[in-house]
Amino acid sequence: MTGERKCAMFVDFENAYVGYVDFYGNGDKALDNLLDTLKRIIKKHGGESQSLLIKRAYADWEKLHEKSDSDFQRPLAFLGIKPSYVMSSYRKNSTDIVLSMAAQEVLLTKEDFTDFIIIGGDRDYMPIVAILKENGKAVTVYGSKESTAGDLIEIVGEANFFYLQDMLSQPGEVADDAGPEAQNVPDVPQNNAKGRQRGASRRRSLLPEHLTEANFRKTVRLIQDAEESYSSKEIWLGHFYRKHMNEAFANLSDEQRKEIITRLEHDGILTVTNTGSRSILRLNREHPRARKLMEPSAERK
Repeated sequence: MTGERKCAMFVDFENAYVGYVDFYGNGDKALDNLLDTLKRIIKKHGGESQSLLIKRAYADWEKLHEKSDSDFQRPLAFLGIKPSYVMSSYRKNSTDIVLSMAAQEVLLTKEDFTDFIIIGGDRDYMPIVAILKENGKAVTVYGSKESTAGDLIEIVGEANFFYLQDMLSQPGEVADDAGPEAQNVPDVPQNNAKGRQRGASRRRSLLPEHLTEANFRKTVRLIQDAEESYSSKEIWLGHFYRKHMNEAFANLSDEQRKEIITRLEHDGILTVTNTGSRSILRLNREHPRARKLMEPSAERK
């Protein structure tokens, strides 16, 4: 068909499965719902105007089998998804590297492919997403709730990002793009169902409630940890972002992490002083709200 769009889909299966286990709390139920989600994504991106020609899933299957007796590869094959083995070490999962290399190989060897779908929420996928977009490719990313990096959502664009769990219908409801098999939709927790009722704007949200008391308290505790680590009440802000904020708030974008610091500074809980060569952060321990936010850390002193 003239003008037909050709698509390639790459699944970080281990990342998605672990996210579903965390979300649903049950390995078998998580696998069933994940497979149903993948089925819906395939249906969504395959149609009269586009063809999903490449479908691959990456994982250390032996490692997954250590956690569950479920058959992972067979049902994927029935969906037309090619399972690919990735060897991982105790310290490092190499799936992001292998998946990114595979996507780049398709980019370089199959120039007629127009659309790339990445299922995985790690920040490590930011470089390949950027490369694909620089080469004029349409990129869609699907990630699990609570584990997708805000920076990844930001670089792909909110309109091109979807939460995996939101691809499932509410109990008893059939999605508009679902086939006959969707008549029996696995149960979905009520908290997730409420999220879907808010529509696309809710699904594509980075994390609008990042300026919360819990995040402020967490940040203050990070500052206290940094003070103990560096044996100083004056903390280099740039290093604090990279070493502490980025790791503790991996699900937020860089802009959102900075907004937390900006709000705490605005409220007088901390001060940021520019010395010319660097910015110095100091916790205002005499501030009433600062003392309140520090209370959980009192036991450590």
